[in-house]
Amino acid sequence: MGLKFNTSPLHQTTPTSCKTKVTPTTSNKVKKLTIENKKIKMPESDILDISSQYETDSKITKIEFHSYTPHTTSFKNNYEILKSVYQFNKRMFIRKITEAGKVLLSNNGFSYLFDQIRLEINGIEVDSTRVLDITSSLKGYLSGTPVDYYCYENAGWTFKNNTKSTNNAGEFSACIPLKYWLGLFEDLKKILVNSRLELILTRSHSDLNALNVKSEGSATTGAVTLNKIVWKVPHITVDDEERLKLLKLVEKEKSLFIPFRSFETFEYPELGTTTKAVWNLKTASKLEKPRFIIVGLQKDRKNQISKDCSVFDKCDLTNVKVFLNSIAYPYDNLNLDFNKNNFSILYDIIVLRKKIRNPLLSPSTFLENAPIVVIDTSKQDNSGTASSVDVQLEIEASKPLTGVSAYCLLIHDRIVEYVPFTRESVPNKSAPGGARKPVETRACQRALSQ
Repeated sequence: MGLKFNTSPLHQTTPTSCKTKVTPTTSNKVKKLTIENKKIKMPESDILDISSQYETDSKITKIEFHSYTPHTTSFKNNYEILKSVYQFNKRMFIRKITEAGKVLLSNNGFSYLFDQIRLEINGIEVDSTRVLDITSSLKGYLSGTPVDYYCYENAGWTFKNNTKSTNNAGEFSACIPLKYWLGLFEDLKKILVNSRLELILTRSHSDLNALNVKSEGSATTGAVTLNKIVWKVPHITVDDEERLKLLKLVEKEKSLFIPFRSFETFEYPELGTTTKAVWNLKTASKLEKPRFIIVGLQKDRKNQISKDCSVFDKCDLTNVKVFLNSIAYPYDNLNLDFNKNNFSILYDIIVLRKKIRNPLLSPSTFLENAPIVVIDTSKQDNSGTASSVDVQLEIEASKPLTGVSAYCLLIHDRIVEYVPFTRESVPNKSAPGGARKPVETRACQRALSQ
């Protein structure tokens, strides 16, 4: 909580301002200046409201975190892990690494243990994240700040302090806020009423991307054994007055809306021997036009235990451009040249133009760990009649892109409607009144700015 300091002013003066008026004289060449002094009327301030009544906020009487475990007890590769609750927030792992003396968990290694996460409300899928490992890495580099880095470290991020997530026996636990994985959990700041939630996790087919061989080791394989997965869910209890209001809302069968920004990642396994690749990503509906596009490249890292899969490569990149129908973003070419240390425009786009005062990445760590491209497409003309948007990506490099994989993360708007009375959910709805309201979320401002 912040500290408030109240002081009693001993002397206060009312400032004055000078208002200048130009009055022409009979001569067209000479003008007379008349200066009028006028007092400024100061508005009343809260510091003068000394008769206000003391108020207490007791609408919420209790907040308890309940633990929910999956329906299955087997967490092997390629398995689906299902959890059901009636109301949500974080999740926790407890596990062990085999061959702990030879391998370590890589940076953000917990996310690389899963391929996909899905969230269902009342049996309807409302949000999901594919390619979970790359998605969380791209977003995490952009969302984090030094202030909350230790929260990231508790979730398995170790690149900055070069720490370990395990003990000498390879045992560890982690607590991962679901906002790192799903846009809905980052943007939803209100309770859900009379709804059933299901969280589905799909284990990756291999644990190699989550592991790194030790510097003195020569291991070629490794595995992670999950012993327990828990979903920590906050349950909120309200006082009688608020309970009555909520019951009346449910009885009215009123539709409630959840606006948020969803993460959608596309993978191009290998760009080929060309120096310019054209990638037709998708045809998006007008309601789900991309607001931010993040592009990262990796070379020969997938399923290579000797390399850190959370690190992105420069790959002699020179330019990236996105086309939404016929409109290009950004307007100018980037004209990158990493060999000549010409990359500052990328860092400027991420940090300075998004007004992140305290970014997680410095220019040097940005170049070393995440030389990624962020393209802002949030300012668009919505007056057009087109009902869909073709999203195309162009990638140019100074050398052939042999062995290079491309990943593109789209952050787009989504609105979900649900009815507490009937427990019905409908994703991708327009805002009330028929017009789509802009979704201003913390995800947008923090994820890129963020």
